[in-house]
Amino acid sequence: MAKATGIIWVGPVFDPGGYGSVSRNLLLGLKKINCPARVLHLGNDRRDLLPKSLVEQLLSMKNADVGSNPVGIMHFPPEYYPKIAFKDVSKRIGYTIFETDRIPGEWVKLCNELDEVWVPSKFNLETFSSSGVEKEKIKVLPYGIDTDFFRPADDILNIEGKRGFSFLYVFAFDWRKGFDLLLDAYNEEFSGSDDVTLILKVFKPDYFSGQGNIKDLILGSLSATKSNPPHVVIIDEHLGIEGMKKLYNSCDLYISTDRANGWGMPCMEAMSMGKPAATIDWSGSTEFMTENNSLLIKPTGNLIPVDERLVAYRPFYKGHKWAEVKVNEVRRVMRFAYENRKIINQIAERGRLDITRHFSLEEIAKKMVALISDVPEQRDRNVEPSCIIKYTARERMYYLKLKVINFMKS
Repeated sequence: MAKATGIIWVGPVFDPGGYGSVSRNLLLGLKKINCPARVLHLGNDRRDLLPKSLVEQLLSMKNADVGSNPVGIMHFPPEYYPKIAFKDVSKRIGYTIFETDRIPGEWVKLCNELDEVWVPSKFNLETFSSSGVEKEKIKVLPYGIDTDFFRPADDILNIEGKRGFSFLYVFAFDWRKGFDLLLDAYNEEFSGSDDVTLILKVFKPDYFSGQGNIKDLILGSLSATKSNPPHVVIIDEHLGIEGMKKLYNSCDLYISTDRANGWGMPCMEAMSMGKPAATIDWSGSTEFMTENNSLLIKPTGNLIPVDERLVAYRPFYKGHKWAEVKVNEVRRVMRFAYENRKIINQIAERGRLDITRHFSLEEIAKKMVALISDVPEQRDRNVEPSCIIKYTARERMYYLKLKVINFMKS
């Protein structure tokens, strides 16, 4: 066995979504600890939405020297793995995530064809292995966050009409996100007479285009109505990373009712800023959210089928289950936060400390380097390690807009 000399990273580096955000965090962490990493962006390129300085840092890694014995890491859902052909790497590694009690059936074979599969949580270690992925191939690498950027601040976002106490939830429109559960609980627990606002920051994903107005869909999901409903603000415009930081700083409690949370990056960002956070005590967020540093919404202990509205437009969730959560339990947590601000601020202090100690970019980068410390030694290399993306004409035209990109130096 030998030590890996570097990393070839293939991922949606300039995509504004979850995989993109995680890719950027992990790559910046490697840069901070001087681990050689060569970057190939694949997918939706929206670098125009990212800070220019961040884009420049990532582009500077495009032709990094990764030595003679690198590993290849594909940070994508497994259906992308056959499109990525590495040459002369010590290991071919897939780094991915899933949210429910199991993974899509077609993922199992794709994962088992790799040398290793990395997941961010012990929850996924269990769900992937119980679904049929070889357990000895699965390694846990948690996600990290830029704790220097997401730190306590004074600037807030001006939100017209915001009242004395505010809840915040940031999510992409998806029935998995449980915003209907949150709205029902909020609507039943509070009224327009209460000095409280629920702020919903929502993104409209590409796969949901053409299915209606986001604000109407969200408000129409309320299962109960009243003559004097509590105050709700829905923000659907792009805020940028600085705007998001101000938004987090504008709330008194960040609350997620994601029914099956792969990780919960907004929870982590809010906690890193010293804000109290609440989430359902199930799935990936249990890796960093505990009774000591968060407010936990307790499931009943039963698993129930995922929402049929989710299956209707994302059929791969058919047959999957998630934790059963009662509206009254969400109400309990919201009422506790509203009436115990001193206590939740103490919880927030512990949350920030835990995130900065254990989930900073540097700490997670060190864990990654430890995972690749022992790899097979490659001999008799004649070419620079490379990676070629394979694509179809349909993919190029309609979705990924890929180029065949070779990492070999010119």
